[in-house]
Amino acid sequence: MKTLIGLATEFREITDKKRTPFFSFYEELFPLIKETTKTILEIGIRRGGSLVIWNDFFGATAVYGLEANPKFIRRVDNLNRPNIHAVHLNQTDKKGMTEFAKSVGSFDLIIDDGSHMVGDQLISFEILWPFLRRGGYYCIEDMQSSFQEKYINQSPTTAEYFKNVSDYILTSVWKHDFTKDYDRLIYVPSLIALRKRV
Repeated sequence: MKTLIGLATEFREITDKKRTPFFSFYEELFPLIKETTKTILEIGIRRGGSLVIWNDFFGATAVYGLEANPKFIRRVDNLNRPNIHAVHLNQTDKKGMTEFAKSVGSFDLIIDDGSHMVGDQLISFEILWPFLRRGGYYCIEDMQSSFQEKYINQSPTTAEYFKNVSDYILTSVWKHDFTKDYDRLIYVPSLIALRKRV
C-alpha cells in the first residue's frame, strides 16, 4: 500500500508538498478519509506533482486541478494520467469557478494552494464550499499570507474570517445554534482545515 510520505518522496521532483510545515497533518488526516474521498479539487497545480500524489494515495475517481498559468496546464496534460484533469481557470473568475463546480457536481476534498491572496482565498471558499460533500474537508494552505502585507488585498483577511467560524463552532452547543453546515476547524502551522457537518 502506498503511503503519503512514500508518494511525496517518489514525486519530490515535481512537488514541494513534503517540505511544507503542514504535510504531517495530511499524513494524519488523509488515511482517516481515504475510503470516502474519491473526487478531489486542488487550486494551484504548478508541476502537477500533488495531483499525482492525491490520485495514487486515494485511488481517486477524479482529481481536478485549477490553474491560471497555461504552461502548468500543459505540464499536467503531459503526465498522461486519465483521472487527473487540469482546468485553465483563475480563482478570481467567479462565474467560471461556479460553472466549473456545477459541471463536476461535488467534491470530497478541496485544497486551496492558489495565489495566496486573501481575497482570492475567500472568493474560492464562498463559491466552492456549497459543492463540498458532507464529511468532506476544505483546506487552505499557506495561511501565513493573512499576515503578509503583499497578500492582503481586502479586509477581513482569511485568518480573521475563520476566527469568526471558530467562534461559531466553539459556542454552537452552548447557544443551541446549529444553523451552519460546518462542525470542525483545525489549525496547524500555515494551514486550516474545515469539515462540513456530517
